[in-house]
Amino acid sequence: MCQFIKQLPDSKNKSIIALKELIINPKELKSYEKVVPLIPVIELPTVRELPKSPDLPNVLFVGIDSVSRLQFDRHFPITARNVISGQGFQTMYGYNKVADNTFPNLTPLLMGLYVENLWNETMNAQFDNFPFIWKEYHRKGYQTLYMEDAPIMHTYNYEKKGFADPPTDYYLRPYYLAMDSKTKDYCYLDRVDLEVYYEYLLDFIRAMNVRKQKYFAFHFMARLTHDILNNVGYFDPIIDRLF
Repeated sequence: MCQFIKQLPDSKNKSIIALKELIINPKELKSYEKVVPLIPVIELPTVRELPKSPDLPNVLFVGIDSVSRLQFDRHFPITARNVISGQGFQTMYGYNKVADNTFPNLTPLLMGLYVENLWNETMNAQFDNFPFIWKEYHRKGYQTLYMEDAPIMHTYNYEKKGFADPPTDYYLRPYYLAMDSKTKDYCYLDRVDLEVYYEYLLDFIRAMNVRKQKYFAFHFMARLTHDILNNVGYFDPIIDRLF
């Protein structure tokens, strides 16, 4: 086995400088490359307004496409027992969708405004200047993460222009693009892709805690459940380990 460093295409995004491993199996005379995302230290600008209280909470959003609360109750017995009930989480019974599809539902959650107030099909603009909530956390000194799996249907890229620059300190779209061609049947090479995604998220949380750095992390999964809702049960033991 040999290892080498290679810069992934988006040089603006420091978080996707990745270690690529070339694995050579002498018995089968086969090799493959594996992309591994990193979590580099990102220096905070001195002009940033830092949090005044060390008790300010971190924010972690773990979203799964196409899952209602009743579907969650049906498919997540481990998470419901160990995480929701065991750690004092509160269920927001009044929260509901406001439209069809991911884009018009996540936009009010992330910006506080309906899509109709911000965007329409005639616009040919990217989303860099839109008022995402992670910008507010960034100004307060938090480090921010935005990651979605299945790059072909990312919320702000599917039939849209996406972002000119990385929207958050850590932005995983280039990583998902790099690994997408080697993802098949919900596996990335020799591993279940769900575990790869959540392993990075867990490593990110651990790194921020070690650095005593407040964070806002937004993570949304769509590949596994977008077409086959009953696949959602595979998330249950993985999310239990995350918390």
